[in-house]
Amino acid sequence: EYEAEPKGWRPIETAPKDGTRILIWSPFYPEDVNVGCWQGSEDDTDVWSTEGAWFMPEDITHWQPLPAPPITEPGAGGESGT
Repeated sequence: EYEAEPKGWRPIETAPKDGTRILIWSPFYPEDVNVGCWQGSEDDTDVWSTEGAWFMPEDITHWQPLPAPPITEPGAGGESGT
């Protein structure tokens, strides 16, 4: 069953605005989760920036920290070895 607010999602008002990359979510695109960061500017065109898209601040309502990258053993390479 789908949860309205999956564990870990936080109100966007609590998101870092220092350029840290985070997961962001908009109710306008409920199927999509994007990796983005806050881009403030001196001319009041502040946006949430992703690779290839920008979102107006009012369009993003929730965020989560990015998960830690996987830890692999040196030389593992993720290949099956067959």
